[in-house]
Amino acid sequence: MSVTASRKEMNMKNLVKTWLRRNEKGTYAYYLRWIVEDGREKYKSLGHSDKRGAERQRREKELELISEAKQTKRIKLSEFLEDYLERTRTQIELSTAKGAKYCMKDFVAAVGNIYADSITYKHCERFQQYSTVRPLLCAYRFRTSQLTSP
Repeated sequence: MSVTASRKEMNMKNLVKTWLRRNEKGTYAYYLRWIVEDGREKYKSLGHSDKRGAERQRREKELELISEAKQTKRIKLSEFLEDYLERTRTQIELSTAKGAKYCMKDFVAAVGNIYADSITYKHCERFQQYSTVRPLLCAYRFRTSQLTSP
């Protein structure tokens, strides 16, 4: 019976690669290769030719990179909106940006200015209830802003 790796494990395996290379002394040594955030390739010599040791160090490096990636700055919903609008300002229409801004303001009014990574299904339900109490306020504001803007 063969065991296959899951898709997530396969993607993790591609994060850091091992590379057996001949060094200046004429002996072989394993290297680790990975891509950093700005797109550059980094590599590090392990100084040995032990395949098992190289595999163990590869896994350790992957875990280190994954834990670094998970430690992102937490931002609140209002900051998230500003960041979204700043990043996409050249990619979306002005009307789309206005609509996102109005809808996010209503969402913040319904659930509060909480951290973006802590949004749950309950927050979405609360927003839906808030929207039924104030029917289509988001769409109404968006539509009237389109009609009044030059």
